[in-house]
Amino acid sequence: MLSKNDIERLFREHYSAMYRLAFAMLADDEDARDAVSDVFARLLDGYDTESINLNYLLICVRGQCLNRISRMKVKERASRMLLPDTETVLSDICEEDKTAEKVWEFVDTELTEKSRGILRKRYMENMSCIDIANEMGISRQAVHKHILSALNRMRERFHKK
Repeated sequence: MLSKNDIERLFREHYSAMYRLAFAMLADDEDARDAVSDVFARLLDGYDTESINLNYLLICVRGQCLNRISRMKVKERASRMLLPDTETVLSDICEEDKTAEKVWEFVDTELTEKSRGILRKRYMENMSCIDIANEMGISRQAVHKHILSALNRMRERFHKK
């Protein structure tokens, strides 16, 4: 059985390496500290001092981390896997949604009814230009002209900055 002094010595010598491994696996400061603490708590149960080295302790930490991960709910595991940059990506998506909202507001207020209808059919309903032309009783070239005219007006409006 390890004495308190032996456990303290192992703690001082190897805690930082053990913590780094746990943090890399769990991505959470508190969980990483708990995993390392659990390993040292198990040492209090009694092991031969000669056989305990850094490799053994790292294997124990890895096992603790894997146990913690397997006990997590699926949703928590998924959220842990998300990188910190995910919030930035999500805010970019929200910003793109706001821009799209502004564009469609422009379409609704600044374009003619015919151009508005053509753009909605083309970009919201994914209709082909030929199908739009047939449905509206106009030529395919007229559909293209309405789309190009509307896109040019949007470029002027939104790319002034």
